[in-house]
Amino acid sequence: CNRQTGFLPEETIKKCQVPGMDPVEFFYDVIDMVKGNATSASTSAYSAATWSGKHFTLTPEMVYHYLARLASSRAENQKMWVDTLITIVQLGSKSLTEVKAGTLTIFDQACARSWYDYNYCWPVMFNTIETNDNCITSRAVRAADYVSRYTVAGAMDSYRRLNRNFKPIEVYFANAKAGFGLQTWPADPAPGMYGFRAGVSPLIINSLYDMSTPYSNAKLMRQGFPSGVLITWQGVGHCVGDADYDPEGVRSCMTRVTTYLLTGDLPPDGFVCHQTQYIKAGTTE
Repeated sequence: CNRQTGFLPEETIKKCQVPGMDPVEFFYDVIDMVKGNATSASTSAYSAATWSGKHFTLTPEMVYHYLARLASSRAENQKMWVDTLITIVQLGSKSLTEVKAGTLTIFDQACARSWYDYNYCWPVMFNTIETNDNCITSRAVRAADYVSRYTVAGAMDSYRRLNRNFKPIEVYFANAKAGFGLQTWPADPAPGMYGFRAGVSPLIINSLYDMSTPYSNAKLMRQGFPSGVLITWQGVGHCVGDADYDPEGVRSCMTRVTTYLLTGDLPPDGFVCHQTQYIKAGTTE
């Protein structure tokens, strides 16, 4: 929020300030507190009563479910980013009221009503349009990509290697996107062809800050097409054309995409569509 002082309302700036520490350290401290409370014998501060009166307790995995929305095609919505940051700050608050508010937000959005009705968190991110992994066809394609590449032991080795080298949230997202269970899908292999392509002139476009298809992937794709070009949207989100918080900035990218589709003329390689404003609060859509 510090760099967005000129765009965010003062009330929002106050809410999203992380008190006295590095934001990444703050996040991991929050996860440690959630984990510690979840394994405690006493009632957790990160809990709420279900319809039956039982206490349902927040876990790190539910927080990860909640954050997974930021890897979806809806992540261009400026309010989603601000609200998510505020929720994480609430979880790390010294105020029990704020902690409870953040906890309920995650229950309702990551688990839908299943937490209240059944004392269970049904993973919404795998079953709704909150992510672009909602369709069974998406899972089927990924499973087919893995055919004959792993044994069960090999799939578990890949999980353990990730677990040694990365934080739990990073391992979670690797599993959410790839799915260790899909690595041993029983089917006949139909391998695709990979490699560089000459004689093809694609226009490759990517957001600079994209949690679903990182910018580093776009650069690798550009390397695979010597005759292509890469243009960069300087903003946030998974789908460049849908970034609602800066239509003027996005327009400079999309105008060049339209020209390419109509005429085949490529923009300069490395062209950057600059942001004219940052994500800001104050909208309800």
